[in-house]
Amino acid sequence: SRQGVAGGMKVMTLPADSNGHVGAVNFYSYFNIFAWAGAFGQTGLLQVLFTDKNDKLVAGYGVSKGDMVGNKASMKCWVGGNSPREYASNDFISNNGEGNGAGSMNNTSFNERTGHSDFVKTGSQLEFYWKGSRIKAIIPELETVEIAKVYIYIGQYVQSNKFMTNLSLRNISYRKDKVSVWSNVPNRYAAGSVVEIDMENDKIFTNGVATNKDFVNGGKFFSIPPGESTIIINQSAFNHTPPQVELTWKENYL
Repeated sequence: SRQGVAGGMKVMTLPADSNGHVGAVNFYSYFNIFAWAGAFGQTGLLQVLFTDKNDKLVAGYGVSKGDMVGNKASMKCWVGGNSPREYASNDFISNNGEGNGAGSMNNTSFNERTGHSDFVKTGSQLEFYWKGSRIKAIIPELETVEIAKVYIYIGQYVQSNKFMTNLSLRNISYRKDKVSVWSNVPNRYAAGSVVEIDMENDKIFTNGVATNKDFVNGGKFFSIPPGESTIIINQSAFNHTPPQVELTWKENYL
C-alpha cells in the first residue's frame, strides 16, 4: 500500500523584478539540502517545488526516504505541465558520505559537507543538478509558463515514527534570467558566494555546483610557468566589496 505523508510547508512568492514584473520564464535556483539518517529505518520527505502564480506545478526537486528498515533514500525530480509526474529518481545511501561500502550509492550529494544542488528553467527545458551534471527534461507546454512561487515542504511518512536525524534545507536563492531590460543589476554572485576555479582540470564551481557555463569566451585556464610570475586580479568597477582571494598550487620539479 502507498504511504501517506504529513508535514509543513512554506510558500515564497518571487519579488517583482526591476521592471515591476513578478514571474520568470527563465529561472535559476540554488539550494543546499542536508539528508543524513542517524539510524536505519528513519524516514522523511523534503521538496523544493516551483509553481506558477496559480500554484500549478512547474517543477520540483527533493529527497525522499520511505525505507522503514534500511538506509536507502532517493533524489527525485518532478515536472509539471499537461502530465505532472515524477521525472527521475536516483537512489543513494543516506549516510554522511563516509562510504562504508556504499560504493556508487555513497551520499556524496547531501552530506554534512556538501548539499549543493540547483534547478534551471530555460523556456521549455528543465534541468535538475545531480552529481556534477544536470538531468534534462523538455516540456513543450511550459515554454512560456512563468515560475512565480517557491514551495518548501518537509514531511514524514505517517506509518513511521522515526523521522530522519538530519533532513533540512540549509540555503536557497533564486534569480530571473534573460530579461529584456535590466536596471540596478546586482552582482551575478551573491554576497558570501564561493567561486572555485580548478586550473588543472579546467573546471569552475560556484558554491560547490559545477558552473563552467560562466567561463568567458576567449579565456584560458593556465598553469604557472617556471620562475617568477605576477598574477593580477581585477574586479568589476561596480563592485565595491573586494573579494577574498586564495591561491593554491602544486610544485613540479623539472
